Amino acid sequence: MEGMRNPGSGPSFWGSLQRMGLIPGRRPASKQRPKALTVLFLLAITAYSLILLQQYSHYDAGAAEGPGLREFAQNSSRYTLAAALIGDASSMQKADDEGTAAAGKVTMSDMALEAELARRRSRVWQTCKANGLVTEDGNSLGEPNAWEFFVDDNHHLVWCNVFKAASSSWMYNFNLLGGYKEHYLRRSRKTPLSLARSRFPRPSVEQLRAALPHSLSFLIVRDPFERLLSAYRNKIEGFRHKFYRKMAKDIISRFRLRNPQMTPAMQRGPAFEKSPTFSEFVSWVIASAKEGAGGSQGGSQGIAGFDEHWAPYFRFCTPCAVNFTVVAKMETLTRDELYIIERAGIAGDLGLGDNKSEWEDEWRRRGKPREAVNAAIGGKTEDVLPRYFKTLTRRQLDDLYDIYRVDFQMFGYDASKYFKMVA
Repeated sequence: MEGMRNPGSGPSFWGSLQRMGLIPGRRPASKQRPKALTVLFLLAITAYSLILLQQYSHYDAGAAEGPGLREFAQNSSRYTLAAALIGDASSMQKADDEGTAAAGKVTMSDMALEAELARRRSRVWQTCKANGLVTEDGNSLGEPNAWEFFVDDNHHLVWCNVFKAASSSWMYNFNLLGGYKEHYLRRSRKTPLSLARSRFPRPSVEQLRAALPHSLSFLIVRDPFERLLSAYRNKIEGFRHKFYRKMAKDIISRFRLRNPQMTPAMQRGPAFEKSPTFSEFVSWVIASAKEGAGGSQGGSQGIAGFDEHWAPYFRFCTPCAVNFTVVAKMETLTRDELYIIERAGIAGDLGLGDNKSEWEDEWRRRGKPREAVNAAIGGKTEDVLPRYFKTLTRRQLDDLYDIYRVDFQMFGYDASKYFKMVA
């Protein structure tokens, strides 16, 4: 690019970029970047600017459904370009020995994160379109399931509470945002959900739509089958959860005692007292989904055929009707949460302080939420997946995948490992 002004000698434009920390100052000759890398860096800055323009336009015009998704579809090529440029330029971060990642400056990691979030939103949109969940012009075919959302108007924050995906952690965070003190939350006998709902009542569809254009909206997801197993271990296995004991007994009655291989003696034996196996639970999930097909799609009646702890994401949080600002994942949870906290400006309300570097360190020390694991069985859910999934038949896994297929596609998870586990 002959004739381009040297970044270190520009009188106004380049100097402004340097003062803002968007590009480094002129380096000694021995440390000059190759011209190709400099050009690539500038292209990445341009791509990052496009991302920011789109992101801020989301707050101004990102409606709960149609218009926000249409706008995103029209700009998806920008996201693709930005992601590609930033991906190619990521190696420049290591070459930057001048320490440009100082507080308050835009770093390559910042741009990489913006690009990753853009890719996630793009994938959601493409999946909605591919599965006929939106019209050709981008309008959702259904209304958002507002019942499951938390709307914090004071902090301009909207969260779809996906159970078994850092929900306990963010329920606690929302209680802090609602004004509860930490010592009260530790002593209270009320459930965190009831406390949170007293401060953030379930919104109507109209209230959700009104809040979204002026809020940072987010949901947190994880591997759909990992979440399903987590729910089984926590709610069904071992009759641990009082609320789910009736369901567990119904599962046994339907899928064990009616088994033609189950003799009368076995029906009177200790097998009845054992909690449902994972295979029996999966049979229940499959049958319930089929029986609930065409029923309630959300609201106070819930998702027909599903408990809230294993309802598919695309039906529970309706991302084809809500253009989420952030699709966070358990696999990158700490990084994604830090982004949400900074963008929403809620570090102080969460007791993290005002100094960014200090509260980021504090949040990392707290660590990502750890799933409560049954002491008798032991091990994290992701570590024991084969033990449970190898008990399923191929037919069961096929039927189960049909239920969660859109979730796998929408959020970029790979189900192939599970098919290698079954007989």
